[in-house]
Amino acid sequence: MPTWWIALLAAGATASACLGATAAAAARPGSTATYEISLTGSQRTVVTRNGTTTDASGCAIRHADRDVQTITFASSRRARLALGSKALPALRFALAARVTGSFHRESSSDCAAPKTSDRSCGPARLRAGLATRPTPNRGMQLAGGLLRSRDRSRCATTLDAPDTFLQPSASHLRRSPVGAARVFLHGHLVLRTTEGSTTKITVVDWRLTLRRV
Repeated sequence: MPTWWIALLAAGATASACLGATAAAAARPGSTATYEISLTGSQRTVVTRNGTTTDASGCAIRHADRDVQTITFASSRRARLALGSKALPALRFALAARVTGSFHRESSSDCAAPKTSDRSCGPARLRAGLATRPTPNRGMQLAGGLLRSRDRSRCATTLDAPDTFLQPSASHLRRSPVGAARVFLHGHLVLRTTEGSTTKITVVDWRLTLRRV
């Protein structure tokens, strides 16, 4: 039976969510101001397979295989926003994500010489649509995906299917964003799945910054 482990950073513990007042004048509560909006992040899936199999001649073969898929994304723009007292407004991002992959195969036995192979994939640029939405307790969730279905298999891990991009994750503000000249949110999510000798770990990490200009 497969086992799943999920680790999610939460506000007040290890998540980084802060507000700064770096500008001289604070915006009035509920007023609209121009903000520089910056979003950067990644989703990385690593699949490993370690174990021993037996071939037709009865020879034990030891395996040490590893697949990696990495998708990074970034977006920056300016927009007029009104920051509420309980949450940030919903934001949408149309961007080009960058995907790369690597595939390592290694086997050894007492019956034959060791075998090792490596290949890579990418980089390739994929169209994506991401969005943030407010959640309770001054939270903000980031989710979305690739726009073309055929892109979902680009540089995909083959030892096990990678987790779909983008796995939703969230962070929380420690206090009201009203009047803040700078708002920073850091989301971090770890998903771990183990089935037999195969382990898959997916890490999502992102940073959202709003800076009043």
